[in-house]
Amino acid sequence: MAKVANFGVVMVEMVVEMRVKDLEIKRLRHHVSVLSRRNHRLVEDGKRVAVSSIASDASMSSHDKEVD
Repeated sequence: MAKVANFGVVMVEMVVEMRVKDLEIKRLRHHVSVLSRRNHRLVEDGKRVAVSSIASDASMSSHDKEVD
């Protein structure tokens, strides 16, 4: 009988531990999602800055040619 009771205690502890780990996994997935969205937004902003910089450089060089 003691073995059965002991087994029950071990199972309850394992279930509790699994629940704690599930919550930690959920929390980490949330952080990965937030960081992924932030990274995507920064990459897109960087592309826009690079494109506008290239366009600005192109218009400046064509303006310089007109002035000469």
